[in-house]
Amino acid sequence: MNEIHQIANLTISQAAELMGVSVSTVKRRVRHDELPFYRLGNRTKFSVADIETWQRQYRHVQTEEPEMVTAKRAVEIVRSVR
Repeated sequence: MNEIHQIANLTISQAAELMGVSVSTVKRRVRHDELPFYRLGNRTKFSVADIETWQRQYRHVQTEEPEMVTAKRAVEIVRSVR
């Protein structure tokens, strides 16, 4: 089997390792249809490209630091709530 074919046909444990999660997490995501996969016979297989695309779509993007509220602004906020 050539290397390209192997990369396109990851097992559940290989996909878990690639994603940095447990095998049970991958199985749960497959069961809930939350992760791209396909079947070869009765075996569940994954494509590296599909997993990488999925990870890019669902990764959490770091946002900017929250705005710091000055003491004066905090007092204004408290007064406006009353």
